[in-house]
This record gives sequence, structure tokens and C-alpha cells, in this order.
Amino acid sequence: IEKYGSAYAFEEANGLQLGITSKWINDRRNPTDEQLKILTEALGKTAEELGL
Repeated sequence: IEKYGSAYAFEEANGLQLGITSKWINDRRNPTDEQLKILTEALGKTAEELGL
């Protein structure tokens, strides 16, 4: 995340490869359980580590 300077830039850069739609980006402050599962599995980090 630090590499891109912001969580938004990180999501933009990784959205396609993670199969995350613009709806995910719109909901990024309140992700659904399914979205959290996809993101945490893809990144190998917990929601807490990602600041979600």
C-alpha cells in the first residue's frame, strides 16, 4: 500500500487482478464480508492488518 501512496491508488492498481469492481472501491470504507474475504485472501493479510 505504501508503494502507491494511498489505499485508493492501491485498490486501483490491484482491482482488476483481484476481480474487484468499482462497487468495491465505492464501498471500501464499509466492505461486505464477501469483499473482505476476497481481499484478505488475495493479499494474505487480515482485515485488521489492512486497516479495514
